[in-house]
Amino acid sequence: MNRFRGWMKLLSLLTLCVLALYSVNSHADSISGVVGSKHDLSASGNSNFSFDTTEVCVFCHTPHGANKNVRADTTEPRTGTVTSGSGSPLLLWNRNLSNATSFLPYVSSTMTNAGGINNIKVYSLLCLSCHDGVGALNVLTAYPRDGGTLIPISGYTRIGDLTYLPGMPDPNIGGRTPTNGQSYINLSDDHPISIDYPISDSSFQTSAYVTTNGIRLYPNGSGQNISIECTSCHDVHNEGDSANVNGTFPFLRVTMKNSTLCLTCHIK
Repeated sequence: MNRFRGWMKLLSLLTLCVLALYSVNSHADSISGVVGSKHDLSASGNSNFSFDTTEVCVFCHTPHGANKNVRADTTEPRTGTVTSGSGSPLLLWNRNLSNATSFLPYVSSTMTNAGGINNIKVYSLLCLSCHDGVGALNVLTAYPRDGGTLIPISGYTRIGDLTYLPGMPDPNIGGRTPTNGQSYINLSDDHPISIDYPISDSSFQTSAYVTTNGIRLYPNGSGQNISIECTSCHDVHNEGDSANVNGTFPFLRVTMKNSTLCLTCHIK
């Protein structure tokens, strides 16, 4: 009887191990957290970008010597608060930001605040400090001790101000590079950001509904958390499953399956 119980315990243990391995393999492509995601620019990071440091968080954050000009100041939402504000540096940010007025945003005759060129708020400027086509990925405020000036790992190619493998998709949404001569950073072909959620428009869900269902809204400077920013839809720390293009990849807060992300705000 004791021998039988021993065999049953061993069998149960082996079953648990197999299930654990299956779980790990079946979710291997679903990346939660920055490590191993496309936002991991370290030497052991993703296959598109790599720099000579083992640090992961340093490409956006630093515990010491953060950019003191990047501060949260919701009383001036249209300026991006890049050079003003009070308090500690926002999110201990380790990068420089483009000027908030340097962007050409999306506008439409059907938009509630159409006709105006909105300055991008700091919440989106944080994302655009990598994705605007201006700031090089390896230019930081405070550098890691093991990375020096962050030289790309051997085999990677310098193109413009970025470092990426030939043939890979351009990670910029701003359209401007140091060589193409644009005087502005073009966001006119992208979803509008730094605009107030249209709370009085009957073709949109209520702001309470969208925040309850995964969308994040930000302070607009008038006492309301209704500003739409890059990270309203994107969760920069969770990449999702690259094999499931209709899921939460890349870095989405809500699944794209059945257009759920769009329909969380838009009533169609």
